Amino acid sequence: MSPSKVSRTRTAWARTVDGAQGGTWDHAHLLGTAALDAYRGYTAQSRSRHPTHTWNTATIPTVDFGGRLAHQPDPDDQVVAALARIPDTRLAAVDDPWIIDRQLRHTIATHHAELDRQPPDRQLQLDTAGRELAAARTRLASTDAAVTATRDRLDNLGTFVGLTRDGRAERRGLQVQLHTHQGVAIAAAGYVARAETRVERFRREQAAHDTHEQAHGWRREAIERERDRLDQHWTDVALACVHADQPLAHGVGPLRIAHRHLNGQLAAIHKTIPPDRSRDRDTARDDLAHVVGRRVEARRNVAAAKAELDQHTARRWPRRDRHAIERSSQRLALARNHLDEAAQLASRAGSQLDHVLQHQHTRAAALAATAEQRHGLSKGIEHVDQALDRTRTQRVIQLADHPTDLHLAILGPVPTGAAGRAVWCHQASRLEHHLDQHSSQDNSIWRQLIHKLSDTPALAQFADHHIPLHSLSDEHDTWRQITQLVTEVRPANIEHPH
Repeated sequence: MSPSKVSRTRTAWARTVDGAQGGTWDHAHLLGTAALDAYRGYTAQSRSRHPTHTWNTATIPTVDFGGRLAHQPDPDDQVVAALARIPDTRLAAVDDPWIIDRQLRHTIATHHAELDRQPPDRQLQLDTAGRELAAARTRLASTDAAVTATRDRLDNLGTFVGLTRDGRAERRGLQVQLHTHQGVAIAAAGYVARAETRVERFRREQAAHDTHEQAHGWRREAIERERDRLDQHWTDVALACVHADQPLAHGVGPLRIAHRHLNGQLAAIHKTIPPDRSRDRDTARDDLAHVVGRRVEARRNVAAAKAELDQHTARRWPRRDRHAIERSSQRLALARNHLDEAAQLASRAGSQLDHVLQHQHTRAAALAATAEQRHGLSKGIEHVDQALDRTRTQRVIQLADHPTDLHLAILGPVPTGAAGRAVWCHQASRLEHHLDQHSSQDNSIWRQLIHKLSDTPALAQFADHHIPLHSLSDEHDTWRQITQLVTEVRPANIEHPH
């Protein structure tokens, strides 16, 4: 290419029509071919704010027909004919991932709607009401006993008790006690009645809850299965988009779902694999070798002690040393005890080694059985993570133009100056990295990140005021260097203002 043409050359992104769907650019050029149709043509020619220039091309024959073709259509005619073609919409319906998404979400919503109609679980209230009823009945029985005892005492006073002053006083006292006990008994009976009403009400409500649970409790497991299917669906979509070099065809959401889902599947497989006990195996082998050495040494000691005893007992009576024979017998018995202990230790060490070896064999079998699946999941995670890393800068640039509510709430408004925007983009890249790798925001790591990003508006403002930058670079390293410079310089500038 001549230098004069190089000076008029500008770089641009090349994307498929399907990959560009949903995006808007200032300028776009369409490579028109016979592969277009009415729908893709409309999509391609409506991606830019300015009129789209279509470069019409014709298919070059790759077969020698032995002469000039009788009909060789013009590129314009081929593209016009292609744009007039209506594609088979059934294929688009099958390939549209949102159809399955809506179906699965509708199924999940249906299950939730039915579970939301379940009467409340009253088991805790029922247990509490039952205990209160039992206590109320105990109090009622006690007050009834007091009423009966007081009435019996009144009945036993006799006919002539009223003839004396003390008798009349005793009768009046018992009458007062009877009246008091009767009042307490009436109150206790009322409390028992109310407690029985509460117990009966909670029992009915709990029975309704249990009936609904028996009829629809299976929906909870169904929801988990449908959610897993939904995650698997978007994982398949994300991997297909990554393999087609269009990782953001449906946004970053499928990539993040795939990252979480694939890692969850891999973690679930790892839980089924017995842990590695190689260190225990090596320790068991060393222990066995040590106790086997002790057993060999004990056998030699037994043989030596037995030979010594045989030597002493082989002498004839006049030359026998009774004390030496006793000492040799004791040494032989002690050596045999040591041999028995060493044999037991060797047996236990051998059993322990066999147990660890069996565990390792089971682990090896589990690793072999899941090797292909783990390899596939690991490759999928690798591809998804690479796509997330590769597209993060592009996503941040788009966020700088169209920030989400979450990014605005955490990072503040996007600065207008180039240096401030560079700081904002670097902080947005940190936030995007966290969202790419973590599914939950309610954790300590998230809170620490929010704290670190809280000074983004101040850093961006300082960068705009002190760093002369005329245009925003689309390189992440440049964003990082500017942010690092601002972070290092800003405290010193504040402490020693000029």
